[in-house]
Amino acid sequence: MKLIKTKQHFFSRVYVTDIAQAIYTSINNITPGEIYNITDDYPCSAFEVASYAYKLLDITLPSIVNLHDKSVNDMTRSFYKENKKVSNQKIKQRLKWY
Repeated sequence: MKLIKTKQHFFSRVYVTDIAQAIYTSINNITPGEIYNITDDYPCSAFEVASYAYKLLDITLPSIVNLHDKSVNDMTRSFYKENKKVSNQKIKQRLKWY
């Protein structure tokens, strides 16, 4: 396994506790038909997420490769073409979530 480290590639994260709190909040503030993005306020790279997981598991990080390395396939490269940041402002404003 190899990790890819890129610049300016971010994702929004969500934790189980965030999801549970959002469900609890929405049950107590019913808004039929509304859809809310549940995410923390700290988007980070896939590399940071993986690094944190390896640290939690107390195992050594695999080697790091550049996105343009010959060993990286086209499907993986396409994954890194977009950022996946979303806003949680709607749930914060309307339901006073966190």
